[in-house]
Amino acid sequence: MQEKIKEILKWKYVIIIAIGIFIAGFILFGVGLEDLGMALILLSPVILIIKVVLFICRKLGIKLEKPKPKKVLVKEEKVSSISQQEIAIEPQLLNKKGWSKYKVKCPFCKAEIPADALRCSHCTADLTEQKSQMEIESQVREIKKRGIVIGIISVILVISFFSFIVWVSLSIPSTPSQQQITKLQIGDEGFLKVGNDPNQVVFLATNLDAFDELIKIIRAKDEYGLLALGLQGRAFGVTNGTKVKIIDTGFGKRRVRIIQGVKPIDEDKVGLSGWIPIEWVVSQF
Repeated sequence: MQEKIKEILKWKYVIIIAIGIFIAGFILFGVGLEDLGMALILLSPVILIIKVVLFICRKLGIKLEKPKPKKVLVKEEKVSSISQQEIAIEPQLLNKKGWSKYKVKCPFCKAEIPADALRCSHCTADLTEQKSQMEIESQVREIKKRGIVIGIISVILVISFFSFIVWVSLSIPSTPSQQQITKLQIGDEGFLKVGNDPNQVVFLATNLDAFDELIKIIRAKDEYGLLALGLQGRAFGVTNGTKVKIIDTGFGKRRVRIIQGVKPIDEDKVGLSGWIPIEWVVSQF
């Protein structure tokens, strides 16, 4: 029971660490540190994969470290008294190291016992006979096989889950420029870009509350809602390609200041600032 609790705790800590690293990477990616964020996002499933590989190796009895040779001292007077049957059984008994964590059924009474038991604690049957040893060994092999299958399925599920999350985070169809992952930070200059139409109007929200509403309006293609937001002074528009400076960042968004317009109509917006999705700012237009 204690072995099972220790194993569960080990898995629990590894999963918590992996999830923590993934969340940290996702946050860093959202605030503009794309390289570091992506590295942490990709690291999190690797940690779980390593844990699963070690788990499978342990189930198979594979030792990653080089085993130290053990000297076996056998007294001469006792060798002559060992029968041929005992000699055949002895190697199997020596190979039972680590079997205590496996629970098997007694070959006689079918009660659950540790796999390394030499005598059944229920029916007191002698388990050192070759036939009993072979049956117990067969049960242990089946348990190891099930562990391997579970481990492989776990690896597939973990990789699938994290791959799906990464794919969703990189392929949100908000704008065509989402594919251009920028490396711009606070203080850097860039250009507003939404699509490839140079006459496209890019809307900026004047505050965070207006930003959330602006995103909903754009996704819903609500032109009247966009007009109302502009009339309320909570959003304004400039021409695609307007030059800006990043002055603040948030999760999935950036605050930029207009420093140079594209058309004369944009000149009165120079100096204003607003919030836009992170992917709307590119280093080159």
